[in-house]
Amino acid sequence: MGPKICTERIWLNLLDTAVKFTSCKDAAENPILETTCGALGPGHNTLIEDAAGQTWIVYHAWDAAYSRRRLWIDRLDWKDGKPVVDGPTCTAQDAPTP
Repeated sequence: MGPKICTERIWLNLLDTAVKFTSCKDAAENPILETTCGALGPGHNTLIEDAAGQTWIVYHAWDAAYSRRRLWIDRLDWKDGKPVVDGPTCTAQDAPTP
């Protein structure tokens, strides 16, 4: 699971109407989350920002028995405009600022 690099191109068709095309490819940093310490197959994420301006990634991962998916949340930092996650974390972490 990880970021995509997308580029947009504007083309003019025969009727001089602008048509926008977007193409995406996996970023070289993929994946930004991988299976580790009881978080199996992390995926289906969203990003949130807390009151202090810190970005967090919220996602699910299977438990060790593959019997249920659990909600995980980890701090996400930005380095050179790219997302960096030290996770899945396997110990208690500070919570987002309400």
